[in-house]
Amino acid sequence: MNTILARWSDLSPSRRWSLLAGIYAFGCAAVTAVLLSDMLGLFAEVIGLPPTISMLLLASPALVAGAAIWWAVVERSGTYAYHRGAAFGLLTALVTGAAWTGRFVAVWGVEMLTAGPSRCWSASRSGRPPSREPSSASR
Repeated sequence: MNTILARWSDLSPSRRWSLLAGIYAFGCAAVTAVLLSDMLGLFAEVIGLPPTISMLLLASPALVAGAAIWWAVVERSGTYAYHRGAAFGLLTALVTGAAWTGRFVAVWGVEMLTAGPSRCWSASRSGRPPSREPSSASR
């Protein structure tokens, strides 16, 4: 315990705040993942995450992204302003979402990402793949 505190005190205040921002971003992402667990559980299953810790794994990119983005947006410039904090939150969410979108594409391919809900929904309703012919309504 003493070695952890000693190493923590050796860090510059800028790095400490960046690490705390990453921990905060991870906490926010974990709470959001748990609240959206019905939908995100299916996503985690589709990309092959273990179900017991999937919500924490889904939140994990926010830890690294949050620390890096806080340092880049706030600490590096030395300007502590509300709009920079808001940019930190927005960029952290976008980077975390992009990381998992990239993982989904790596597992399933771009075709599944661009299929669109109507094609998938109509195929699942009829039990057969969607037709390539234009419908009578679109003619």
